Amino acid sequence: MDHGKPSRTKKRSAPAMARRAKKISARRSKSALASLSAGENQPSPQAERVLSPRGRATLSAATAAGYLRGEKTERIGGRVTRKLLSEAQKKSGLTSQTELLEYALSKVALEDDYGATLLSMKGSVPDDVEL
Repeated sequence: MDHGKPSRTKKRSAPAMARRAKKISARRSKSALASLSAGENQPSPQAERVLSPRGRATLSAATAAGYLRGEKTERIGGRVTRKLLSEAQKKSGLTSQTELLEYALSKVALEDDYGATLLSMKGSVPDDVEL
């Protein structure tokens, strides 16, 4: 039923709608992990939908270790292949490059050194020990 009033909805082109959707998605991804960066110990509900249980555990452990708390003063940048970035975003579910980098660095920082420790123990058990 038209009462002669102009419609308030704006018609947008497909590329403009795609850019808007991408911006909204990026904002949602940023807010998803904002609680972790702010020092909370649990991922936000948005992060819980985006990340796998293992990914959430990684970020929770990084937060508990103090890696994600405090002021963000460091800046990092680099160039990677589009395929690497796309695959990492697809596997993690994170669309923000900043969050993806934070997640990847958390995984590296939390990585255990089991292999190196095991190799360093080589030869430490005497040959005459009965097993």
